[in-house]
Amino acid sequence: MKRLILGFALGMSAATAMAAEHTVSFSELDVNRDGAITRKEAASFAALEKAFDTADANNNGLLDPAEYLSTEPVGRAPATR
Repeated sequence: MKRLILGFALGMSAATAMAAEHTVSFSELDVNRDGAITRKEAASFAALEKAFDTADANNNGLLDPAEYLSTEPVGRAPATR
């Protein structure tokens, strides 16, 4: 039981730390507010655009909040084209 609680606590700490590193929130990227980040929405940030296919774990062409948090931190620098 102690291991289960410790594992849960460590997992939550890691998720919180990863979320804290993103300076652009999921809701900022989810422009149409449908609960997912599309490839088009991700295209405005180079790091997210590059990581999109890897982060899209279920290969549905969308990033849900958990998939977004699995990416490298997304900062404020927009993609250059």
